[in-house]
Amino acid sequence: MSDTMVAKLSAEISARMIDEPALPIEYASSSSLETLIADFVEQGVAERGYLTSGDLKRVAFVKNGEKLSNKTKDALASNTEEAVRQFTKMALSANDPEFSVRILLGLDGVHLPTASCILAWTLPHKWPVIDVRSWRSIARLSHGQV
Repeated sequence: MSDTMVAKLSAEISARMIDEPALPIEYASSSSLETLIADFVEQGVAERGYLTSGDLKRVAFVKNGEKLSNKTKDALASNTEEAVRQFTKMALSANDPEFSVRILLGLDGVHLPTASCILAWTLPHKWPVIDVRSWRSIARLSHGQV
């Protein structure tokens, strides 16, 4: 991805994140989250370095309290297997959390809370869960809006 494309994507996502109203975050049950993380470890997802479409849908499902709207299901399904693989591979291999999150936001059906969960649940030793309100404050500061 060229620097121009990354800059354009970054600007578009920042504008969208700042303007979106805060949404309530639903937390996954601890047992389903523990199972997801254990399965990811057993399957070697971190070592593999990317998620499959099935992995992505499962993260969204667990993150959303084991339910997904039809709109979210359709959005997630619209991502090709190759797109999911490439976007998540780029995000998981990066060392910059902002870059990683912005890349993941390029996937249909992935918003900040899900992007944060992808990073934190796939590589828990590397990524914390990112709070939506904190991210918005950082975005506003970096754009001189605070």
